Parts: sequence; C-alpha cells; structure tokens
Amino acid sequence: MSFETHQIVRYIILVFLSFIPVLVGIFLLIQDPVYRDFSLDDQSIAHELKDDTISEGFLLGIIFFGSFIASSIYIIFSPKKLQSLLSCIISIFFGFGVSQSVTLLLKVNIGRLRPDFLQRCMPDMRDVYRYTQQDIPKYGRLLAHNFICTGDPKVIREGHFSFPSQHTSSISYAFVFVACLAYIWSYTYFFGRQQKKKSVNKQDTESEQATNQNTNHNQNSQRVTSPNKRKTTEQEQQIQRQQSPNNNNNNKGRQSQYKRRSNNEHEMQEEGNIRQKDEGDEKDHHFDIRIGTREGMSKSFLFQASSVLGMGLMIISMFVAATRVADNKHRLSDILAGYIIGVLGGLLSGYVLWIFERVEKWKETESRVV
Repeated sequence: MSFETHQIVRYIILVFLSFIPVLVGIFLLIQDPVYRDFSLDDQSIAHELKDDTISEGFLLGIIFFGSFIASSIYIIFSPKKLQSLLSCIISIFFGFGVSQSVTLLLKVNIGRLRPDFLQRCMPDMRDVYRYTQQDIPKYGRLLAHNFICTGDPKVIREGHFSFPSQHTSSISYAFVFVACLAYIWSYTYFFGRQQKKKSVNKQDTESEQATNQNTNHNQNSQRVTSPNKRKTTEQEQQIQRQQSPNNNNNNKGRQSQYKRRSNNEHEMQEEGNIRQKDEGDEKDHHFDIRIGTREGMSKSFLFQASSVLGMGLMIISMFVAATRVADNKHRLSDILAGYIIGVLGGLLSGYVLWIFERVEKWKETESRVV
C-alpha cells in the first residue's frame, strides 16, 4: 500500500468512527419512550400547551450554520488547512453524536412527562370513570394510571421526552464548541509565533557559538608558535624602537583615533538596534488579520476576544433554555441537565480537536498500522 493510499484509508476510517455516535443517536430517536402512569390531579403536568418560541428546525439551522461558519473561519486561518478540515469534521460529529446519544438515552429510559402533558393527552373520560369506580371504594381517591389518551399520537409521544432538554443540550454544545475553536485558534496564533521565534533565536545562538569556537580555535593556533620565532620578533621590535623614537607618539594618536571611530560606530549600531526593536514592537502590536500572516495581535486582545465570544454565545444558549421553560416544555431541572450534557459534549469536541491539531502531527510511514 502506497503512502497516499494509506493516508486516505486512515482518514476515511477516522471520519466513519466519528459518525458512530450519530448513528446511535438516530437509533435512539426512533425508539418509543417509557410510558409512565400519571395522575389527573398532578399540577406539574397541567400547564397550557403552547407553540415553540424557537422551533426545532430553526434551532438546528442555528447550530449547524454557526458551527459551519466558525469551522470555516478556523480552517481559512489555519496553516494546515487539510489537517484542520479533517479535525473539525471528526470533532464536530463525534462530540455532537455523543451529547445527543446521552440525551436521547436518558429521554427514552426515564420518560418524564412534560409540564403540558394533560393537554397533549386529553384522557378518555370513559377510562377515567372506570378507574374512578375501582379506586374510590378502596382508596378514597383516584390513583395514578396509564390512562388512554385521545390526542395526536406524535404529540403524546413527545410529551414523554421531558428530561433532559434536547434543545438546551444542542445549543450549549454548539456554542461551547465554537468558543473552544476561538481559544484553540488564539493559542495557536500566539504561542505558535513564540515557538517560531524561539527556534529562530536558538538557531542564531548556535551559529554564534559555532563562530566563537572557530575564532577561539584560530587564536589558540596563532599562540602556539616556536620560541625562536618569539625571540626574533622581540629583537625586531627593539630595533624598530631604537630607530624610530617618535613611533610611540604616532601609535598613541592612531590608537585614540581608532577608539573614537569604534565608539562612534558602536553608538550608531546601538541606535540602529533600538530603532529596529521599536519597529518590531510596533509590528507586534499592529492589528493585522490577513490570511497567511501570523503577526499583529497581542495575547491580551486574543484572550479578550475569545472570552467575549464565548460569553456571548453562552448567553444566547441561556436565552434558548429560558424559552423552553416559558413554553411549558421543560422544567428547570430538565434545562440544567441538558445544559451540563451539552457543555461536556462541546468540551469533548474541543479536546478531540486539540489532540488532532496539536498532539497528532499527521505524519505516517507505510509500516504504521491504522
């Protein structure tokens, strides 16, 4: 098997595995819930039947459209676009499938009645009368029974899916995942630049160390000379001093001029380094989000932008959850349970994305197994 074929097969297998939780959720969606007994005197299920403030289709559109837009922006600004595309596909479907599978599993097996269940059911009065004749002589009151309902079967079936809230788990999952995308992109943007700078500085220090070693080696080789040569050089210096007594004054003047020149050059070099540093700082603080560049935004700006985005999305998800309570579709405990499941699912997707983006390098050999 060639390297390219092995890569394609591996990616197909990973994408297929990420779809397994989605298939489990679809299987649970078509299952009938547990039908519990209910009492006609129960005020918790005697609320008015209202229309949804946010319909299920509109909610799914918000979830998938928002996740698609956020993932597209993340992929566009990513230096490894194919790897980011596959990572987003795997993380989205895996995390969303897990959160929805857990939600539907609890819904089917718990079968908690919605607050508007009595209006959904519309119990058959003949069945109620029959149970009344049986219970009142024995117990003095009508007990809870699985009364025959005369309403729409689909509406009645939905009335048994109260705990936990699927709307809340879905919207909280999507928005937590989008917030994780923002934080991962911010981390990659900022710390990726730092790692790149560290690698460049490391290479510069290594080159400087190599040059210093070469110069030290040359100096040591020059010092190792024969004693006869040293004697001849000393004699020649004495002869030159005797012949030209004014050379010392000339040498002192030349040395002073050389020192002045070197000091001026050193000052000019320091001024140039300061200017370059100031220009570099200005570039670092300059806001630039051009595609393909990684310089311009500070760490504080990225963290604040990601935090504002995450908090805004969480507020929207809370609003959606509040509408479910106002529409008499769920209780507060249903909302909290769905919210927790959705947040955990979003964090799971973010963790999977982090693994495939930061830990997994997507480098393989033909000998590596799938």
